[in-house]
Amino acid sequence: MPHKQFGQSWSKLVPDTVHTTTCEFIPLPARQRALIIYEDKNVLVIDKPADWLLAPRHWKHTSRNLQRALEIAIQERHTWVARRNLRFLRYVHRLDAETSGLLILARNRMALAHFTRLFETGSVKKLYVAIVAGLPPKTWRCSMPISVCTAPQPHVKVGRADGKAASTNFTCVATYSLLSSVDCSVVLVQPETGRMHQIRAHLSATGFPVLGDSLYWDEGLNKNKFAAGSSDYPLALRAAGLAYPDPGTRATRTIVADVSHFLAAFRAPRQVIETVEKAVKKWQTRAGQPPNNVIEQSDPQDFHNG
Repeated sequence: MPHKQFGQSWSKLVPDTVHTTTCEFIPLPARQRALIIYEDKNVLVIDKPADWLLAPRHWKHTSRNLQRALEIAIQERHTWVARRNLRFLRYVHRLDAETSGLLILARNRMALAHFTRLFETGSVKKLYVAIVAGLPPKTWRCSMPISVCTAPQPHVKVGRADGKAASTNFTCVATYSLLSSVDCSVVLVQPETGRMHQIRAHLSATGFPVLGDSLYWDEGLNKNKFAAGSSDYPLALRAAGLAYPDPGTRATRTIVADVSHFLAAFRAPRQVIETVEKAVKKWQTRAGQPPNNVIEQSDPQDFHNG
């Protein structure tokens, strides 16, 4: 039977078959690529590589405009596009250019409108993994408002009276020392709002800046002692989990990304990596459903957090 599109009765929709991908990548310019983690008739969820900007196609101030690269691939009917008969692909939410991880791409305009509403109404649960300087408490919360500034470059200020409401929940799941003998910690981050640079700014404001974050780094800390990361992961912030109501079944769809390579880039020991992987899986279970063969994990506006 033909697949029903958005706008029809949800109760009558036939659930999409989940198309798992075995390390299928979207080729990008500059010898980059984005792993397709999950796909159905309405979305692709990819593992966005770091240093790719999410902006309209016409914005040409960078050679790494992800939307522009996707639209050129559709226009030129690249192999991965033709295989799916794609005519439209648009990011639903934003990640900072430096942040890697899960990104939802809508495959049609009705899907874009539907998933945009999910983000607007707070119906999408998000999980990030951050590596920060210092030894934070086990759990904490930051609800300081955020104001956007444009000069000398786009950034945010925290705690000003003219700021917009913003809330982020943090859980420290592991600590370790870098080769320079300075302490850092791995934190699970669950934002409740989606302000620009929210996670990075809230972590910095509470005294635990993200490794590799030159914009919000604490000047009182010796940045060289916390030097880590790689060209693949310049910033120690990764979008690791998404959970949202599936438009066909209304059940919660949970998707998680691999975090082992990300953590290894910041010299996390094997024991720490295993601890964090378990914590991500625990979040996945609590977010909606336990891991199974329907949910695929990756292997190597606001709506804006990282």
